[in-house]
Amino acid sequence: MAERNIVSWNIMISGYLISGDLDSCMNVFSTMPVRNLAPDVVSWNALLAGYIYNGHLMEAEATFARMPARNVTAWTASIAAFGRAGHLDRLVLVFDRMPIRNLVSWNTMIAWCSSCGDCKRAATSVWHEMVLAGEVPDETSFLSALLAFKHCGDLDAGWRCFVSASLDFGVLPGNPHYSCVLELLAKSGEMELAKDVAQSLPCDHVAWTAFLAACQLHDGDIAQEKL
Repeated sequence: MAERNIVSWNIMISGYLISGDLDSCMNVFSTMPVRNLAPDVVSWNALLAGYIYNGHLMEAEATFARMPARNVTAWTASIAAFGRAGHLDRLVLVFDRMPIRNLVSWNTMIAWCSSCGDCKRAATSVWHEMVLAGEVPDETSFLSALLAFKHCGDLDAGWRCFVSASLDFGVLPGNPHYSCVLELLAKSGEMELAKDVAQSLPCDHVAWTAFLAACQLHDGDIAQEKL
């Protein structure tokens, strides 16, 4: 190229990142100042993502600390990095320090809290904080919350969350949502309610597989009725 601008450099960094060539990604990034071109927030985010997706947590943390400016993408990526590594305390610290949050940030926090084993925080504190903050949940929000409620066995909160999706936010539950709530109901012993929910569905393989598996622990007759 006769002339390269910040966009072309960022495309190169992203291209190497997508192909999994972290060394070339780092080399392009470090070459930019030599060419009198300062990396922008997109450049820094790409480098940060490269370290995270390749499992280099220490380098990712150092890069995040060096960033001259951090947008919500960088903060959210750091949450994911600590979540992948299972560092719940540091994940929470980063989230609490975020100056600005968006829906992706909230969804990421709920999902990784649940994955890291702190289901109670994900299912209660973070979920309710998000709603109180005025963030409108989407399909991913509800699924992450339902998974967390299922893991910690909070039937009341899980059922309210499931019903609220369509009634309060206009989010129509999909197969993963139904699968999750059916498991929660069945494992909590609410077989009649689980049966009512299941029988209102078309014969969907995914949802019914989850329900039939849970029924084995409680009442095999309900499963046989559908079969």
